[in-house]
Parts: sequence; C-alpha cells; structure tokens
Amino acid sequence: MDIELGHNNFCEITRVETVMMADGRGVVRMVAPFAWMLMAVTSLDCGDPVAPFWRNARRALWTVGVDKEMHLKEAVESLQKIELELIKGKSKFFGGETIGYLDIALEWISYWLPVLEEVGSMTIADPIQFPAIAGWTENFSHHPMVKDKLPPRDEMVVYYQRKKKETEAQVASARKG
Repeated sequence: MDIELGHNNFCEITRVETVMMADGRGVVRMVAPFAWMLMAVTSLDCGDPVAPFWRNARRALWTVGVDKEMHLKEAVESLQKIELELIKGKSKFFGGETIGYLDIALEWISYWLPVLEEVGSMTIADPIQFPAIAGWTENFSHHPMVKDKLPPRDEMVVYYQRKKKETEAQVASARKG
C-alpha cells in the first residue's frame, strides 16, 4: 500500500510504503529526503519541533551540568508543541482513532525516550505536564501491531548505559590528554 503525500513548501515527501517482510511483519518505509519531514503533512513545520526535540533529548543524555539543563529545557519546549498537536486532534493517535504514518514516525517518543530518560536520570515527557503524550504513548505502545515488535526494554537500557559509560570515559580521557 502506498500513500501519496505530495509536498509542502520546502519539505518534499514522495510517498509512504508498507513493505511486507518474509515473516509477515509490515515495515513502513518513508521515501523522503529525511524521515522527520513527515511533519510537513501536518501543521507542524518540517523539523520543528521534532528535529530539535530529538537532538536535545539525545544531547541531554550525553551531557552534564549546565549543558544538560539547557538541552532538557529545549527538549521540553519542543515537546510542548507536539503535545499541542495531540490536544488539537482530540483523538487516540495523531491521525485519529487508528495508527497512522505520523504515529509511526514519532514511535521513538513512546519507546526510546523513556529508555533515554532512565539512562540519563532525567525526565522530559513528564506525564503530568504532557497528559496527551502520556495517553498517546500508552495507546501506541499497547497497540497489538506494536507491543510485541519492539526490542526488550531492559536490553535497550543496558545497551545505552554501556554506551553512556563508554562516552563518559572517552570524554574524561580527552580532557586529561
């Protein structure tokens, strides 16, 4: 199944394809210059707030002190824009009552962000501050098409904890050197 999306201003998306794998799983493939440009088909601008949000959430994981606080603040500000999109839609998912391409593009908020928050000892998507995102995360991550398709969370936490320690050791070594 292909969905023709066309383009919006400087953001161009040609189509979203569902590719069936040999084991029967459906994988969505976005045919676009950058996957985050899917935001072009909503009222969100391309790359804003998704690109700054993801960039700042990742940087908050790898930094400390004032830099970490700055990146956390900027990630929360970007997440507020995503929250407003969900509130405006008044539905379970970004496109309505069923999972759509935007939900798939933002899947990392429901799965990867909590892993980064745990490893980085930080909170970005506070469920009290972002109730629509919390609800969406619950709906998305427990959907039958999603819940058994993601890697085990505990393995991802261990992986990112190891990466964080490696990065911290490299930074410490570079400072000494």
